[in-house]
Amino acid sequence: MGKVQKKMVSLRKPGTKEKKSWGEVLILHETESYGVYLLRIKPGASIPKHYHLRMEESEIVVTKGLMRNGKKVIPFKTKTWKKKEIHDYVNNTNTYQEILCVNAPPFDMGNEIEVAAPRQSLVKLSSERKKRRS
Repeated sequence: MGKVQKKMVSLRKPGTKEKKSWGEVLILHETESYGVYLLRIKPGASIPKHYHLRMEESEIVVTKGLMRNGKKVIPFKTKTWKKKEIHDYVNNTNTYQEILCVNAPPFDMGNEIEVAAPRQSLVKLSSERKKRRS
């Protein structure tokens, strides 16, 4: 009978910071079954629309001024994302915005799928840029 191979999880040390285009992630705690993180979104930056294939995610926004899926976020209200549920965050403020995040299983970049902007949005952006150049 063949052996079942378990995927090894590479756990990161608490206190580790990972730089992202939109800010940084502080690793608070990771086990093989879950991870706890503090996401810090830079002023004017955004976490693009995305979803997760194998991971569920619960988040608490701990600052005031963040937008989620186009709507203002009420701080300290928990939001849980199921697998494949699309979400994004936009920071239109001039200060860092923070989200406490619990992922099960722990975060894995290969599990995060960015969602491309709809074609009509890309066309609209392109025509707006051309107008600005004129």
